[in-house]
Amino acid sequence: MARATTIQALRNRGISKKTAEILADAGFTLEKLAASKPDRLAKFIPKKEAEKVLKKLGTVPAEAKPAPKREKAKPAARARRPSTKAAEAEPEAPLTIPVKAPPLSAGEQEILDGLKEIGRWLPRFVVTELSKKLHGLKLSKKRLQEVLQRICEKFDLHAIDANESAGIVSAQSIGEPGTQMSLPYEEKVIVRDDGRVRVVPIGVLVDGLMSLHATDRDGPTEWCDLPHGHRLEVPSLTAEGKVVWKPVQSASRHLHRNPLLRIRTRLGRTITATTNHSFVTRRNGHIEPILGSELRLGDRVPVLRRWSVPSQAQELNLEEFLPKNRFWHGTEVAKARALGVRWRRGYGRDFVVPVGVDALARHLAGRSQFGIDDGFVYPIQNHGRAKVPEIVHLDAMIGWLLGAYLSEGWAAHYYVNISNTDERFLRKTRRVAESFGIGYGEYDNTRGFAKGHDLHLRSVVLSEFLRAACGHGSAQKRIPEFAFGAGNACVAALLRAYFDGDGNVSVDRGAIRVSSNSAELIDGVALLLGRFGIVSSKGQTGKQYTLWIPQHYAEAFRAAIGFESAQKRALLDRLCAKPRRAFTYDGLDMISGFGTILRDVSRKLRLPTRDVNNFARRQRVGRTTLARHILRFEARAKQIG
Repeated sequence: MARATTIQALRNRGISKKTAEILADAGFTLEKLAASKPDRLAKFIPKKEAEKVLKKLGTVPAEAKPAPKREKAKPAARARRPSTKAAEAEPEAPLTIPVKAPPLSAGEQEILDGLKEIGRWLPRFVVTELSKKLHGLKLSKKRLQEVLQRICEKFDLHAIDANESAGIVSAQSIGEPGTQMSLPYEEKVIVRDDGRVRVVPIGVLVDGLMSLHATDRDGPTEWCDLPHGHRLEVPSLTAEGKVVWKPVQSASRHLHRNPLLRIRTRLGRTITATTNHSFVTRRNGHIEPILGSELRLGDRVPVLRRWSVPSQAQELNLEEFLPKNRFWHGTEVAKARALGVRWRRGYGRDFVVPVGVDALARHLAGRSQFGIDDGFVYPIQNHGRAKVPEIVHLDAMIGWLLGAYLSEGWAAHYYVNISNTDERFLRKTRRVAESFGIGYGEYDNTRGFAKGHDLHLRSVVLSEFLRAACGHGSAQKRIPEFAFGAGNACVAALLRAYFDGDGNVSVDRGAIRVSSNSAELIDGVALLLGRFGIVSSKGQTGKQYTLWIPQHYAEAFRAAIGFESAQKRALLDRLCAKPRRAFTYDGLDMISGFGTILRDVSRKLRLPTRDVNNFARRQRVGRTTLARHILRFEARAKQIG
């Protein structure tokens, strides 16, 4: 991997692929090249090429220029008497260097001295961490240098060039819109910041990090190193193909004027990136980086099958969606009461309320038309007595409400409307409204092709919360950000209500399907399905964005999500019971890049290689077909002992 990293870093600097491979095979890294002279590189490549390489790396020594020729002195012109005195040069302002790091401790200084003696370098945050680890240990000078040498070697294996995508074997091409790195400003990424899962545009994320931490610059590239202890993580792909959360070490940005590359997979996943963006693929059984410019039609990249959140969110504070300057928050009124007669001094500072001093005085004196209980949110004019808790538990109840709104709901100013004719669906929605203490009304409607039924949940607070969290209008709806980090019960209930409302089951076509006018909503649903190991394909039919779950995952869908509707539940049972063909071809779920292992095992077991030659030549085989060959290999191995 170190060789591939060096080659890619050199190519990012405009060095030819052939030259980069020669230097990498000779054992050079960027650090070694920076310390080399043209004569040393000339042993492997032509001297002119060596000088060109060092020049592009910015380390070529400046040649001494001959002194300019002295021109003959021209006859002096007739002197003129100066009319004014020459202005005196202004004194230059002293250079001030801002302090970006605390002074070195004794342990850090000892480590830096040891690194200097062995001619190596490590970033400050690594030196600080080492100092803490080695504190209290008595190491001789020789032993310390040995430890530092090993650490530097490990660090070099994982070092990343400033112009290179952060994390070659990472979640850059696992297929979901929320898991990409080194992308255009507006592309969304999924991150976990201090335990909270967020989906944000990568440009907004990087700009925020740059504003908080000290930055460095290398040509057009600007980056910042995150300090030790910063809890920002991204989903990353391990060498074994597992998706895990790993901490972010650095963030970078640079202006890109060249055309962008847009890639679409057969599963409907899309990504827009630069041509030198590092994707990953499997070759000879190993995950390796590949530039976007080198991808060809038919190449296979990994797609996210399953991901998880180790510390799932259990509660949600509605303050983020219902600001205190627009809604009554019971805790804020309680703060004002606790100040006693001095509450006027704390107005707008120690507490925030949506009304002026006089209106608040009436509430505190008990002269208001309604009371405000501690721990609840109220609209500014609480005529309907509609309140919701300030802290909401992220359980199956709130999950169902979110899914029902996303599939069958719309929000007016004073109420939320849920339309459905299935009695089980309506009964579940009524129970959710009652659990929040929200009143509701029911009405029949004839808006569509058939008679419908509306459930009006009468709450201004609930309406504003759903509009802010999930969007409003069929084309602007989205999975709320907090749902990605919620518990499995909440996520499963959200998906259950959404598929109950908008989904359908086709036994003949062998699929569970759903469609929406919102591409962002379909992307979010596909990402949430990955929480349960369900892979779906996405597409577009006219203005509708579609999502398709094949029969292969029907059993997993039934076990984790299921349907509330009796009719859809029966269809799902039929789909799960539908027999599969003995020999199937699944062009999506395939194993690729396995090298010659199938052919080698066949020869080892004295089996005809003609049965696996096609797979070895095309470097892909279906998962079911591979399982069948593995059983055959095991039986043959037992037979020959």
